[in-house]
Amino acid sequence: MSYNDNSENFLKNLTAENCPVRWFELAQHYRNDLDSLNREEKALYSYIINNFLVEDSENKTVAGSTGTFVETNPALPANTIGNVSIAGTDEFDWTTTPQDFTVDGTTVTLDTLATGLTEVVAEINSSISTAGISGVEAFESGNYVGLRSIDSGSSASFTVGAGTTNSVLSALGLSAGTYTGVDATGNTEFKPSFGNVGVKESSFIVEVDGSVTPFTLVSTSPLTIRMSGDLTGATEVVFKATNPLTTKEKIKEGFQPLQPYLYNKGE
Repeated sequence: MSYNDNSENFLKNLTAENCPVRWFELAQHYRNDLDSLNREEKALYSYIINNFLVEDSENKTVAGSTGTFVETNPALPANTIGNVSIAGTDEFDWTTTPQDFTVDGTTVTLDTLATGLTEVVAEINSSISTAGISGVEAFESGNYVGLRSIDSGSSASFTVGAGTTNSVLSALGLSAGTYTGVDATGNTEFKPSFGNVGVKESSFIVEVDGSVTPFTLVSTSPLTIRMSGDLTGATEVVFKATNPLTTKEKIKEGFQPLQPYLYNKGE
């Protein structure tokens, strides 16, 4: 292969695979002295340096893009479920002797006849609404009655109290106490671009706010890094190639430039 600066397609067709090794060596040699070359040589070696050569720094740091939280398990509402099975014919007559309990200190009074689980849940929800309580509802869970928050996550919480009479909680199998929701769990994914830098997987690290963080490689096209937990609060996420490929390794392995790429050399 010979170089002709007047050929418009020459550089476009030049790749890491068909570029002669000698040209790589010369480009590396003249990396910091390109002005000493003639026009044709400077154009050729500049192209090779900018597109093919791996930067030979010991610690190549590339700032990551904004992470995206990928949910594995959804957030859950605060909830409690009774332990008394309620059949379709079970009656709860609260007309003569109304029963009450509290939600976050507000009294909920049950004062009608309810037959079966569906009517019990409807009566509780009607009474919760009458009491002016929002954010908590009764629901059916199999053959049991439950109470849950409308919102989900650790910020969702409510407290159940016995009120003036304790029989309604025991009759439904519910317990007084404070109940809190659960946040979603998952991973944070980043898609950093390393440009022309080939990286050996064994020498690749991720730092979150200065601390090395375990990661999982999801894919290499495009490169996706997945880290455990929600890193929304992180102020800085960087990706470090502690041992970039040498020029000879890049040539030998046919490194493809200008792609987000995590290089796994293997054994």
